[in-house]
Amino acid sequence: MQTPEAAQQRRSRHRRATFSKSVELHDKVIAYYLNIKHYQ
Repeated sequence: MQTPEAAQQRRSRHRRATFSKSVELHDKVIAYYLNIKHYQ
């Protein structure tokens, strides 16, 4: 049986990884959008 602290740490690490992936995607979407606007 693991401690609640260990479980908490694992969860927050996972959340951070997911968060950084969505930020990356967000940046790509914005860059894509700006390119479209710029070249119209």
